[in-house]
Amino acid sequence: PDDFFSDVERARLQGFSETAALADRFTWCMAAPIRDGHGAINRTLCFVLPVDTPEPRRNQLLELLQDRARGLSLTGG
Repeated sequence: PDDFFSDVERARLQGFSETAALADRFTWCMAAPIRDGHGAINRTLCFVLPVDTPEPRRNQLLELLQDRARGLSLTGG
């Protein structure tokens, strides 16, 4: 449980979450929050990539993911 709460806190501070090989050994997952009109997180937008996706490409996709999640948020950020 402590690891879970640490991961949640890190995701909150970063504004996104990433996991590698959590569901299976082949995937890299990243998620960004979608906020409601009060700023509360009530959904996420996520990408699932091959675990061997190069880091520069993952970084590009993370920026795109965060941008699109902000666009879907009712607060704009």
